[in-house]
Amino acid sequence: MTPLQGEINLAIRLILVIVAYLELLLAASAALNGLPFGEGVAQATVVAGLVPNGLLLAIAVAYALGAVRIVRLGALVQQGLLLVIFVEPPTAWWAGGDVLSGDRRPTLLAMILFVALVAVMATPLARRFFELQPLDPADVVLVTAAALVWTVAVRAAWRHRVLERFVGAR
Repeated sequence: MTPLQGEINLAIRLILVIVAYLELLLAASAALNGLPFGEGVAQATVVAGLVPNGLLLAIAVAYALGAVRIVRLGALVQQGLLLVIFVEPPTAWWAGGDVLSGDRRPTLLAMILFVALVAVMATPLARRFFELQPLDPADVVLVTAAALVWTVAVRAAWRHRVLERFVGAR
């Protein structure tokens, strides 16, 4: 089980414990106040109905925390820098999400920022300042491979207008 799955499981358990506690409070309140059984069941149903919303929130928070961990490794920054090249394509190969602009300045900016990211990741003081974690060589290979796969996948999706077909946009 990954740490993210563990956090999601923990959040689900906490929500269920909270709901069970609220249900016990409702049952005690209904018994003490002489509430009719039907109204007690209606209140319990409302509380139990909160579980799916709470689960959605818990999962969203757990995924956000996972994204923060990935950012600390610099992987999302790397993907974002590649996205700049797709948004303002310097050559026909990169074009797909936008028309070919021929302006190479955004690409040069992305390359300079990537070099800065590598420099920050290589410098312990800068890593501590930005709260980044050092990468093992195997992680560098994995992140680079993921970036290459992501680049090809985004290019193919934009070229074949996958999103437009999926949502029915033109």
